[in-house]
Amino acid sequence: MRNSLSQLGVLCAATFLVAALFVRPASADDEVRRLPPVDQTSYQYSDESLLQNPASVADLAPTFPAQSAGENSPPANEPQLPPGARNGIFQKMSFEDSFILGGSGNRSFQQNDASAEITFGFPCPEKSSPLLVSPGFGVHSFDAPQGLNMPAATYDIYTSISWLKPLNEKWTLNLGCTPGVYSDLQDSYSDSFRVSARAIGICNYSPTLKIMVGAAYTPNSPLGWPVMPFGGMIWTPSEDQRYDIMFPMLKYSRRVALSKTADDKNVETWAYCGLGMGGGSWAFRREDGSDDTVTLRDFRFLIGVERKTVGGLTAHLETGYVFERKISFDSNTPNYYPDTAVMVRGGVTY
Repeated sequence: MRNSLSQLGVLCAATFLVAALFVRPASADDEVRRLPPVDQTSYQYSDESLLQNPASVADLAPTFPAQSAGENSPPANEPQLPPGARNGIFQKMSFEDSFILGGSGNRSFQQNDASAEITFGFPCPEKSSPLLVSPGFGVHSFDAPQGLNMPAATYDIYTSISWLKPLNEKWTLNLGCTPGVYSDLQDSYSDSFRVSARAIGICNYSPTLKIMVGAAYTPNSPLGWPVMPFGGMIWTPSEDQRYDIMFPMLKYSRRVALSKTADDKNVETWAYCGLGMGGGSWAFRREDGSDDTVTLRDFRFLIGVERKTVGGLTAHLETGYVFERKISFDSNTPNYYPDTAVMVRGGVTY
C-alpha cells in the first residue's frame, strides 16, 4: 500500500511538471484570433463515469453573464447554456475506443473497450433547466491467461438521465440516475441490472473557479464504495489553462492553438495530462453454469491532445501508463493482479 501511495504522489507531481515544461500556451504571435473559452466536456454516463471523468458534471452547468453587453444580449440574471449546446433535441453523439496492451508475462491481461453514446436534451420546464437523456452501449473484450475463468466479452447497455436546475446566479443542482445492464448477456441474476444515482451541487464561485460538492451512489463500484462523496474544483486561471482537481482525478489542460475553419467555426487544440482511475464491474455466467461478478480496477497516467470544433466534430487521442491493476470476483476465486501496461485511447464527438 505504501508503495502504491508513493507511485501516486510521484505521478501527481509529474502530471503538472510535464505540462509546465513541455506544453507552450498560445500567444498573440501565433497570428490567430483569440477565441472565447470552450468547455472541456468529454463525458459518458456509464456506470463508472463519475470515477473516470468527474469533471463532466460541472461542464454541463448553465452560467450567468456578468453583465449585458448590448440590447441583444440576455439579461444578467438569465442563465445561459454551456458552450457547444445545440438548439433542438439532439445535443451530441460520441464514439470512443481504448486498448490496454497487457504484455506477455505470467501476469498478462489485455483489454479493449469500445463505447457509443447519444445525448438528447429537453426543456424541463425551460431550456435553462434541461433534462438530458443519454442512451449508450459499450463492449469490453478481454484476453486473459488460461486458468482465469472470466468472460471473453462483457457489455454495457444503459440510459443516463440528468436534470440541471439553476438555483441562483452561483449554484446549479445536478440530479441524475443511470439504469443499465452490465453483464456478458448470459447470466440471469439481479446483479446485471443496476441503477446508479448522483446529487451534485455546482458553484460558479468566480469566473475562473467552479466548486462541486455532493454524493454518488454506484453499486459494484471498482473502489468498493457504494456511496461515494463527490467534490472538487475546476480552476481556469486563464483562457489557455485549466486545472481539474477532484477525487479521483487530477488533470491539467493547456490550449496550444487557436484557429477558424473555412465556414467560420472556432477550432481549439488542447494538450493535457492527468492521473485518474479506470475499471468496471460486470455480471457473468461461468462455464459450470454458476453466476458471478468480475470487477476491474486500475490507475492511469495519461497524456493526450484534443481538437475541438464548437458546433462541429471534436476528436481526442491519448496514451498512458496503467498500473495497480486488480481483478476481483464475488465468488471465492482469488484476486488477480495483471502487469502494468500501456494504454492507447481515441474518440470522436459530434
